[in-house]
Amino acid sequence: MEIPIDPIPSELKPKDKRIAKLNKALPKIPSNFLIAGRVGTGKSSCLYSLLTKKQGYIVNGKSIFDEMIIFVGNGESDWAFEKIPCKNMVILHEFSNDALDNYLEDLRKHQLERLEKNKPPLNACIIFDDMATQDLIKKRNGKSPLVSLILTSRHELNCTTFFLTQVVKSTGFQVPAVRNNITTWIVYDMSKPEAEKIFEDHCNNFEPKDLEAQYEKMMAKPHNFMVIDYRRPLDQRITERFTKVIHPKGAVPIEIKHESESDEPAI
Repeated sequence: MEIPIDPIPSELKPKDKRIAKLNKALPKIPSNFLIAGRVGTGKSSCLYSLLTKKQGYIVNGKSIFDEMIIFVGNGESDWAFEKIPCKNMVILHEFSNDALDNYLEDLRKHQLERLEKNKPPLNACIIFDDMATQDLIKKRNGKSPLVSLILTSRHELNCTTFFLTQVVKSTGFQVPAVRNNITTWIVYDMSKPEAEKIFEDHCNNFEPKDLEAQYEKMMAKPHNFMVIDYRRPLDQRITERFTKVIHPKGAVPIEIKHESESDEPAI
């Protein structure tokens, strides 16, 4: 007799009704996003659009995220981030391990209190805009802040993370614990060695060379990008932007469907 497989009780959390109103083509939240590309390819524009446009993570004119922390290297982008319709938002230009640790511990306690009251957890969001600094990947007590955050963000914290970076190979994103817990890769134009590493690790049901060929076609269009979303079924996992599913013969627009809430990314 077949054993029925049910969601683990810890995953049976009260649902946030706002999430059902989001654009179905969007990656589900909470997710760990990595947006990678050379300077000027459009990474920040992608993030800005996801967080401000009505087709993005917006419901009834307000952000789906109840609170946000944004780490950005300089103040030039502050005016853009300030347009995100989230009332509880902080923009920081320096990274502090202690400050991040204190915030995450406070968030963890607050989320637990909400669950004990049978309330859906807050939708939290942390953004690192080209700030994958040495402090973020330097180990403390055996783990780096990056590893600790990426392993707990979606489950304990109900927190979506966005990491914007120009390089992948020489950063903490190649640490297996991090790489395997990035749920959504958004890949803009990158150097050939950087792109080839991503194709090798994330080709799914493609041969790496075939995925590279599809990627090169996409990169011929200005500011275009490839999405690898591990929360989608295997045959819909790789897309041009968010809606054109990539097959070995090319890209075709189809209705995007997501796995059930209990499914985990299979990397």
